[in-house]
Amino acid sequence: MKKLFVLLFIAVVSVGLANKPSGITPPVANPVGKLLMEFESNVNWSAVADSWKKARTPWFSATNGCSDAACVATRLVEFESNTKWGNVNPKWVSRREGWIKDCKAAKTNAAIAKLLLEFESYVSWESVSDEWKARRDGWQKECNAVK
Repeated sequence: MKKLFVLLFIAVVSVGLANKPSGITPPVANPVGKLLMEFESNVNWSAVADSWKKARTPWFSATNGCSDAACVATRLVEFESNTKWGNVNPKWVSRREGWIKDCKAAKTNAAIAKLLLEFESYVSWESVSDEWKARRDGWQKECNAVK
């Protein structure tokens, strides 16, 4: 269902952008923002707060509009904050505060990509889709390639 929503969202945004007057450059999602949205799309609904269902659409729009690392870092922390504690490794409790500080201090896409990889590594395997389990290695390589 989430994948259908993402595809529908992308289609609506694409149609909307196609109808913009020429001379206006549509926003292009930050590459790390795209990786974040892909990860979020593969996290099961049961792993996120009930309030995320309402917050998700504006979050996707904001994340898609991010042009810099600081914006993506904000969206990453927002998504993490809506992930249920029972769906992350218990060791996350001791890392989380420092990780949030690292997100706020990060200035580059490469730094945010590493923080995204770190958070993803703490999310339990049961909390992600089967498609993610097949896609994860390639996604990790893409995150590691961000400069």
